[in-house]
Amino acid sequence: MGKTRTPVSWESPREASAEEVAVNHGLAKQCFAAFVVSLTTFNCGLSTVWISPTSVELTAGANIVGRFEEDEISIKILTSHYASVLSALLMGLTANSYGRKPALYLAAIINIIGGEILRNAEDSTSIWAGNACASCTIVSGLVVGPMLLSEIAHQRVRGALITFCALQFNFGMLAAYSLYPFFSKNVFQIIYIIIPAAQLILYIFIPESPYFLVSKSRTLEAEGSLFWSRGSNRPIAKGELAILVRSSLTQHRSVLQVIKSRATRRGFLTSTGLVFFQRTTGFLVFCCYSNMIVQNSGNILNDRDTGIVFAGIQIAASLISLTLVDLIGRKALLYISYGGNFVSLSVLTIYFLSLKTDVNLARVDWLPLVCMMCFTVSYNLGAGSLTTVMPNEVTPIRTKGIIASIDGILNSILLLVVVGYNPVLERHLGIYVNFLIPSIISAIALVFTWVIVPETRGKSLLDYSEELDVKPRDAEPLKNEVTYL
Repeated sequence: MGKTRTPVSWESPREASAEEVAVNHGLAKQCFAAFVVSLTTFNCGLSTVWISPTSVELTAGANIVGRFEEDEISIKILTSHYASVLSALLMGLTANSYGRKPALYLAAIINIIGGEILRNAEDSTSIWAGNACASCTIVSGLVVGPMLLSEIAHQRVRGALITFCALQFNFGMLAAYSLYPFFSKNVFQIIYIIIPAAQLILYIFIPESPYFLVSKSRTLEAEGSLFWSRGSNRPIAKGELAILVRSSLTQHRSVLQVIKSRATRRGFLTSTGLVFFQRTTGFLVFCCYSNMIVQNSGNILNDRDTGIVFAGIQIAASLISLTLVDLIGRKALLYISYGGNFVSLSVLTIYFLSLKTDVNLARVDWLPLVCMMCFTVSYNLGAGSLTTVMPNEVTPIRTKGIIASIDGILNSILLLVVVGYNPVLERHLGIYVNFLIPSIISAIALVFTWVIVPETRGKSLLDYSEELDVKPRDAEPLKNEVTYL
């Protein structure tokens, strides 16, 4: 079914027209692929149970490892993310050289190893190793999975299906916070292992990316991949394959030509810019100060309820994003997202600056909580969800894995820097600075979206790169191209 079976011969000699190819004929199988791939991000969200509320038990001594100090928990969790830097490089190069599916298989195996380590953890080093494996899984879930989906899904639903990965992460968080009081830690760890084990089987039924296969001159396999993902419609598969074969994917280029092409430069700038703004426009700041904001707002929610409420808000916002991404476009959602982030963060900056100057704000102590909720909505509408969508649409197929590696490394470094410097800035300058900086960056992100980010709604993956790609005279066509079309 899914292991890229290539029909021995086409029963229909007809090749579908461009108009027919523009219609999606394989939605059910594309949705199946999206569900299977997104299980990785669901597992990532589920793993948050190890940070909170489990950290409460760890600091209280109610755990098999022994009593931990709160700072030790934070250090263990934070330093384990160094492994994600290496993971990003490994996953990206694997996807670029050997295919998207081998990278997904590798991620699932690392996930299983990490879950088993955590399930049998008896010391702090084991917890560090397990969380290191989990951080590798997060990189693969948010990079390689959406990469494969972007190359299997039809252009009319591509944005929605990739956004589903972000939605699954939020579902995982909600499950972690909601079900944790009713199940033991061991149950969660078993589930954490079962999901990637099931993926190892389910991946068999999903084909490799046809774009990757054509770029590697494996045209017959690409034929089978399109046959599967287009609902076994042979004329449609032939029509799409003909478009891929006649594109720049089948042209010989040196590494230098690929890197110097305008498409690569523009895709790299857009992709890394969106990743940078995802991590620096306030989300990590709220992760650090969410408990403090809730407590100062009258403690109307406990730690567990706070997690449930905000996971629910994120799910609602992600559902709206999933619905609108292929209707109103990517740039519109980014404008709304960065604009909302700017307003929420600016209000909080003024609020905490006023507290520092001894202004009495007792009557509006609820304001930070409201701002945090508004930020959660705006962030998940675009800045949080579209970072898995647009980098996979604007980067050329030949360099997508390399750029994904760079994005993953940047993502991991920014996580460590932002989380590490928050307490330093608060200690020396005041807490308001931690909200002032991302508010300024959000304003810069609005300009970046207007000037740099392209609109990719309704375009095939080739449309954008072909517009900016090197001219035909700079490339040498493949010999023995395809004789059966």
